Amino acid sequence: MKLSREKGKRGERQWRDELRENGYPARRGQQFSGSPDSPDVICDELPLFHFEVKHVEHLNLTEAMAQARRDCGGPTASAGNRGKIPLLVHRKNYWPWLVTMDAERFYRFLGRDLTGEWATQMAAGSPAAACGEFAWLHCQVITGRRLNIHEAIAQVRREAGRRVFIVAHQDRDGRWLVTITAGTFFNFLRGELPPEEQGEHRTSNIQLPTSNEGKEGGGAPRRGRAESVPVQAPAKPLETANFGKAFGEPPNVARESRALPGKQPTEQPKQTEQ
Repeated sequence: MKLSREKGKRGERQWRDELRENGYPARRGQQFSGSPDSPDVICDELPLFHFEVKHVEHLNLTEAMAQARRDCGGPTASAGNRGKIPLLVHRKNYWPWLVTMDAERFYRFLGRDLTGEWATQMAAGSPAAACGEFAWLHCQVITGRRLNIHEAIAQVRREAGRRVFIVAHQDRDGRWLVTITAGTFFNFLRGELPPEEQGEHRTSNIQLPTSNEGKEGGGAPRRGRAESVPVQAPAKPLETANFGKAFGEPPNVARESRALPGKQPTEQPKQTEQ
């Protein structure tokens, strides 16, 4: 049990460092507040997200996502977490970080308001129907079998070529989940995705995973190398005025959220933890 707790703390520190390296100052929750119901990692510049961090070899995605939802809206949710967007951030040894979320939250990353024709596409079944109109996006749907999410991501990466790739899958209750790489998650936050804007085209530097990413036993994966990929002009980074709107939050919450930084990641000072 002690080894498991230590591995959990190590995972929280690693995700905290991942946020910092991408320009989002962060800290471990329990280290600063000491409360057992504190978020695993706190990022003041991403106030609408609740990060549930898991660094384990065998992860039950259904139970982990259910825990993240309870922390954000269940009867035991703390006042500070209530109403936040649950994100499951997870990895196992020698594999890169992944981010799993409810499918409707991913649709908001795509800039959809979930009404009208788009809602009809969603109701048609799997996320493949809703994501099919995006030429830059490769959606792999996996159903009806036990899922090894890291291997599934590695496989779809090989099939996607230069397209952004995601894996859509269902939990035991039939709810659709979407899993993306951490690099794709940060590209959405920075406004590099979705890469389309009518009437304009340009070359955008999108982080593509390196060839050794997702190979077990091959040591810690290297960070993706930026390659020039011809795509349409990226959307502007999410700002204070529209951040809450993009994720379906009330306007008063949007006004209180801080603007997301559009600058390049800066090195953060190291912090010693007990």
